[in-house]
Amino acid sequence: PRYQPLRLLGDRRVKELAANYLTQQAERLRPGSYKAERFAITLLTSECAEDHIGALNTVTGREVVSLIGALSPNIRKYKDGKGASLQDLARLSQHQAHPSDPIPYPKAHAAVP
Repeated sequence: PRYQPLRLLGDRRVKELAANYLTQQAERLRPGSYKAERFAITLLTSECAEDHIGALNTVTGREVVSLIGALSPNIRKYKDGKGASLQDLARLSQHQAHPSDPIPYPKAHAAVP
């Protein structure tokens, strides 16, 4: 038999683990619950899909959670939000809440060593 080379979990990319997770959840969850889960995972992967899971830390977690906290409850209904990244959705939410304010652009995402 052929065996795949051993890969440590920390060496895998977020997008790979997210795809595996969503495949498992699709079989387990009801369609409405799966849709919400898929949306949340899509938000995460829009921020750090290419990062290795072992490179994520509490700073990355805080950034992602603060961006999610900035989202409007109706963000999935915004026409301009289709296919947008988490940062773009956070800017769009802020702009929708205060249309007269200019759309803010966050600081560049610092690379994690």
